[in-house]
Amino acid sequence: AYAQMLNGSKPEEFADLNRIVNAEPKRPLYNAYSAVLKISEGKYLEALSFSITANELDPGHASAYLSRAEIYIHFGLDASAKEILGATMGLDIPTAGDYINRGQLFAFLGEEDLANLDLDEAIRINPKNASFYTARGKVHVSRGDFDSALDDFNSAVRLDPAKGEYLVNRGVLYEIKGMTQDSVADLAVVLAGDLAYLPPVEDRDADYFEVYKPITAPNSRPRDIIK
Repeated sequence: AYAQMLNGSKPEEFADLNRIVNAEPKRPLYNAYSAVLKISEGKYLEALSFSITANELDPGHASAYLSRAEIYIHFGLDASAKEILGATMGLDIPTAGDYINRGQLFAFLGEEDLANLDLDEAIRINPKNASFYTARGKVHVSRGDFDSALDDFNSAVRLDPAKGEYLVNRGVLYEIKGMTQDSVADLAVVLAGDLAYLPPVEDRDADYFEVYKPITAPNSRPRDIIK
């Protein structure tokens, strides 16, 4: 059920997770999983309760701290989120996904150097995950390092060429870099050849880039960064 949840689906099997937690409420891992589930459902107060319980049962459970940091960000408590993330710096981070999650949270809070360290480590652990390169590329964009961003977006497209989001990211970055022909080539694939959707260059103002939020808003909510 947890694996299905991380893939963005919400099958009936989630009931299994709830039954497990109800049957064994003192297992920190189950409480940490439930926190992630409740965040995905938008039930942030319930998620907070599960994440706090997980850390009370196991003060070294990094995933639960990351969930709590995300909840604090949701409620605008950025200082509290930074404090919680700081508490994870001396802990073992168990998976590449946890490094990505923490890196995204650091990026949202403007801690881009720390974000890059985590994203680098996630890619070192799993260099075949296209979404990891996308996440790191967006941090590069927010820093104005467009060449490094392009390298990462190229890697994402190479690993998963059928995913439109990755082509949009690269296409808009090409536009930012003044590589209009390359931009149109990528966006044309995504838009199925409907080039009339692209306004004339002189009309490409802030509203134009609003259409391409995947790259132009690198500080979108943390769990929205990777789809």
